[in-house]
Amino acid sequence: MLHFFLSENGQTAHVIDQKHKGAASKVAAGGINPITGKRFVKSWKIDQLLPMVRSTYGKLQEQLRIPIFTERSVFRILKHPAEENTWLGRTADPLYQHYVENDPSVGAFNSNLNPYLSAGEIKLGGQVNLPLLIKTYQNFLSENEQITFDQFDYEQLKIGEQIRYKNLEAKKIIFCEGAAADRNPFFNYLPFELSKGEALEVDLPEGELEKIIRHKISLVPFGGKKFWVGSANSWDFEDDLPTDLAKAELEGHLKELLSCGYEITAHKAAIRPTVKDRRPFLGSHPKHPNLLIFNGLGTKGASLAPYLAEQLVGFILDESPIEKEVDIGRYFSHFQEEH
Repeated sequence: MLHFFLSENGQTAHVIDQKHKGAASKVAAGGINPITGKRFVKSWKIDQLLPMVRSTYGKLQEQLRIPIFTERSVFRILKHPAEENTWLGRTADPLYQHYVENDPSVGAFNSNLNPYLSAGEIKLGGQVNLPLLIKTYQNFLSENEQITFDQFDYEQLKIGEQIRYKNLEAKKIIFCEGAAADRNPFFNYLPFELSKGEALEVDLPEGELEKIIRHKISLVPFGGKKFWVGSANSWDFEDDLPTDLAKAELEGHLKELLSCGYEITAHKAAIRPTVKDRRPFLGSHPKHPNLLIFNGLGTKGASLAPYLAEQLVGFILDESPIEKEVDIGRYFSHFQEEH
C-alpha cells in the first residue's frame, strides 16, 4: 500500500520481501466491518476510512486488472435478548442509522443456519481479497524490477544522510514487517502485544451467500461454496502453526451456527502485529529520522491500510503531521528508558 501511494506521488520505491508464507495478511479474510464488538460501536475512524477503501482498492483493481474488493453487508446474529436490546438501542442513534439495514436477510442461505432469536445487518462493509492482491502486486513489482525476495539483514543497513543497503541507496527506509517487528533492533522498543489467529477454510453444500455472517465467528464467502471461518485468538503461543485446540473451538462455533454439513479444506494460522493500545505504529525513529515504521494494523488492516499509508506518505513528502493516536511519538519515553 505504501508503494502504491509513493508511486502515485512520483516517488521510486524498492521492496524487500522475504515471502513469509505464514504472514497474517495471507491468512486473513480481509473483512471490513463498520460496527463491531459486543456493544456494537463504530470502528475507529470508519467514516473517514470507507471512502479511502473504495477509492484505493478501486484504483488497484483497475491497475492490476483483478477483482480485489467486494461490497458486503455484515449479517449479525443476535441470540440473546440483552444482545438484541443493545443492537436496537444502537440503531436508534442518528450517527449509526447510515450503517443499519432495516430489513436484514441472508435470503435462501437462512436454511443453512440454526434457529436464532433475531438479527441485525450492517451496511457498507466489504471484503478485500488480500492473498490475491499481495500475489498480484508482487508480480507487478517483479516485472518492474522493484522488489527483492530476500531475508532482510539489519547488519547490512548503513545509516547516514542516505540509506544504504547492499546495492540499494535511498532517502528513507520504511519497515513494514508485521509481527516480525519485535525482532527489529530499531523499533523493538514499541509495545507490541502479538496475537495468534487461526482460521478454517470450508466448503458448504449450499454455499451461495453475498454477505458476511457474524456470531462468535465470522463466516466469510470466498466465491462459490468456499468460505473462511475465523478466527480463534490466542496471546499465549509458541509458534505460528495451527493447533488442534483452536480447530476444535472454531468447529464448535461453526456447528452452533450452521444446520448443514461442511468440509474443512484448510486450517491456517498466523501471528498478528497487535498493539497494546490497539492503535497502529506510524512515524520516524526517535534518533534516525530516515528510518520509519508502518505497522500494528492488527485485525483491521484491510480498512486501515489505505488511509494510514496515504498519511505516512504525506508525512514523508510534505511533513504533514501524523495523527497523535497512531504516531509512535506517543511511546518516545519507552525509547529513552530502554536505549
